[in-house]
Amino acid sequence: MKELYSTRQVAGLLDVKPDTLQKAIWQNRINPPAKGPGGAYFWTEADIEHASWALLHRAYEPSNNPKNIEHKREEQINKLLVASTPEERKRIIEACREGQALRQELEQQSNGKFNDGEV
Repeated sequence: MKELYSTRQVAGLLDVKPDTLQKAIWQNRINPPAKGPGGAYFWTEADIEHASWALLHRAYEPSNNPKNIEHKREEQINKLLVASTPEERKRIIEACREGQALRQELEQQSNGKFNDGEV
């Protein structure tokens, strides 16, 4: 079964406001996705791809794409570093290092469990 997304979820994936998607539909810049029984739009991956090209002029890159995750992480860190004092910068950098080390440790621990079908 295809995964379906709400307008709010799609807006988050594309990094636009939900109103931007609604306006694009009203202006016929993108085809409206299927509606559910309550009248809310249900977006498929194909709908998201179409909206990405129409609004952002580029292909949709899912947020679970490691390249995209790393890029967003770097953007967030750079924003924090620009707006912080030297002491805050040190704290942010240390927190990022600790988070990266924790992520690597969790990945190593989970490799065997997830590959064997255990949770």
